[in-house]
Amino acid sequence: MITISGLQCRACGAALPTPTSPTVKCEYCDAMYVVSRPAAAGAAATLGTSDAPGALWVPMRVNPRGAHEFLIDVIASTPHVSLEFVRALGGAKMTSSGVPTWVFTVQIKGGFTCLSGIREVRQVQRKIGNNIVTENVEEMRWTPFSGQIRTSRVLVGRAGDVRSDAVARTLRGVKSLTKVIDRGTPWEPPSAPLTAREAWKNEVAGLADAERDAATHQLIQGDVYKNVQYSVETSWQPTALVVEVGHFAVDRYVFDVVALSKMPEMLGGGPPPVDQALVARHNELRNVMARAGQKVTSFTIAAAAAATGVVLLAWFVSNSPGGGGFAVAVLCLGIGGLGIGGRQPYIAARDAKERAIDEARRNDGSVDEARVAAVLEAKQRAASQY
Repeated sequence: MITISGLQCRACGAALPTPTSPTVKCEYCDAMYVVSRPAAAGAAATLGTSDAPGALWVPMRVNPRGAHEFLIDVIASTPHVSLEFVRALGGAKMTSSGVPTWVFTVQIKGGFTCLSGIREVRQVQRKIGNNIVTENVEEMRWTPFSGQIRTSRVLVGRAGDVRSDAVARTLRGVKSLTKVIDRGTPWEPPSAPLTAREAWKNEVAGLADAERDAATHQLIQGDVYKNVQYSVETSWQPTALVVEVGHFAVDRYVFDVVALSKMPEMLGGGPPPVDQALVARHNELRNVMARAGQKVTSFTIAAAAAATGVVLLAWFVSNSPGGGGFAVAVLCLGIGGLGIGGRQPYIAARDAKERAIDEARRNDGSVDEARVAAVLEAKQRAASQY
């Protein structure tokens, strides 16, 4: 096995194999490192330090046209978006820049001691009166436990501005961060708002402690434990991962797109402008349906109340001497009055609601057709630039 003199694992001291990508793995303890590739033939690969971190450039996985079309689809799917803005987006030109984000290769090694609790159930007999009752009593038995931790993780830290924070969130969501790093090429260390030491202190040190605690919990195999005492050494190697981000400017809006995989993602840019006329029309239709629904509900309640009152009146009158015929007349008049006075407003409200629903559906259909046409026009304008 060919090795590079001076390139040793910081976890176990073994010689690391010849790097063939920006990451190299120790064959003895599985520690992972980010390695700056030789800039020229014959130059030695180096491991970055906290004071002199390396930097890797990570390009977008899609071409500019693919990123542009992705952005058009995302903006066009926004509710009530202005279709004129979608068309204007097709004429935007993509510019790109590198956004730095700190990536830390962390090695944790050492030991720990704790008290491991095991739940035990024993039977206890108790005398209650003249009877002897057997009960199950749960007790916790604590025993000393010790173990050794040796783990390596790649953790992401923010570089200190809004775009770096957005890139950091995206990096944390990728399935394989190692594959993203392996696509990098050597780059000049950027001037990030936060230094590697500041990023480690502010955020990543806590993430490393969480990884340490998770490794401890796994060794204890899920038992309850307490009074953990660590004797571990945590070492970290920073790398400035400079991720290419595409920028699309339309009017006063600027949208950022990143593609760490074949599926691009939006980093930000704010909500696009909406078509106020379309919003007003939708609100008007919703108000029509709401008023119609209130009228239908009011009629139903009034009809139920009136019918109940008529039935009660008829019952009281029918129980008085000679009032049976009068009760029947009142009941008939009540039913007739409800049919004449209440049916027409009910039918009118119901018809208004149905018309509003039909108009809303037609309006949505016309908007969808217009959106498809706007997206097609925008993509054609975008394609003409590449």
